[in-house]
Amino acid sequence: MTVSPDYYALLSVPRTADDCALKKAYKKAAVKYHPDKHANAPEAERIQAEANFKQICAAFEVLSDPNKRAIYDRYGEEGLKTGGGPTPSSGGFCPTKTNMSSEQAEMLFQNIFGAMGGGMGGRQGFSGNGSKASQGVPPGLAQMFGGMGGMGGMGGIGGMGGMGGAGGSMDDAFAKPKRRRASSAPSMLPAGTSVKLVGLSNAAFNGARGSIEDFDPARGRYLVEVHGRGTSIAVAPDSVRQVVSSATVTATSRAELNGRAAASVMYDRATKRYQVEGLTADGSILALKPESVCLPKHVHVIVDGVQSRPALNGRKGQIIDVDQERYLVEIPGEAPMRLRFGNVIAY
Repeated sequence: MTVSPDYYALLSVPRTADDCALKKAYKKAAVKYHPDKHANAPEAERIQAEANFKQICAAFEVLSDPNKRAIYDRYGEEGLKTGGGPTPSSGGFCPTKTNMSSEQAEMLFQNIFGAMGGGMGGRQGFSGNGSKASQGVPPGLAQMFGGMGGMGGMGGIGGMGGMGGAGGSMDDAFAKPKRRRASSAPSMLPAGTSVKLVGLSNAAFNGARGSIEDFDPARGRYLVEVHGRGTSIAVAPDSVRQVVSSATVTATSRAELNGRAAASVMYDRATKRYQVEGLTADGSILALKPESVCLPKHVHVIVDGVQSRPALNGRKGQIIDVDQERYLVEIPGEAPMRLRFGNVIAY
């Protein structure tokens, strides 16, 4: 017999939790168990983290929707499956699928955190009006976030309308409304991003993996939670390297590698190559050119080596789509543009 999860317990909130408490709880739990954060962990830990992530997203999706929450509070998970009561016709609601897939969980996470992290503009924002921006976003979530400075009007590149033009880190959206941030999108990595620390004066932390918790514009520093150390440290942007999971190898001279997904990739500025992990039996790290690595959507990137428009080089943006040998990249002040793999690197 399978025991149904307690959605309130999954989010560590009481049954009386209001919208604000739910948002904060989801933020904390989703970042903790996001698959990217466990990309290099042992297989058992990665599988468990992914399962936890999906359950947390499913719990938030239900509890953030007033109608679904009312059904859940009265009938539990079985009530959601039957549409609002002992029989499908008793409540007048459509049945709710309570088993969330990895893709659905990631979509929920990206729609909330990816857009707030900047660079996604209205594309991933909540419009709450059935427009393209809200496709795939549960109505309850769109309604819940609709009053937070106009999530549907996130317009502009990474802009969060109603937040004073703030780029919108995760804390902006989940903290008290009065809190403001200097513009950070898309030049700043969003909270939850997996990173590696390099070039620190404190050598004990060089090479350590962690995840972005916040960005302090006053100090110009990221707050990074260092994995396995039980601490968070303030780090300058130049000492942070984005670690990307789910990148795919393409067009190399080694046919056995092409089409395979790497466990993680990180761009090394010194060699101008990606350090690619998870493709060899002995665990060795491969060095691949940017044109041989296909990054997934939503990755924050910097333009490099564009000869036809040299003014673009050094500009930061975000991948919003991938097609064959080109990315569709969103850059502030520019129309989305198609760039070759070799001209875009994860910073």
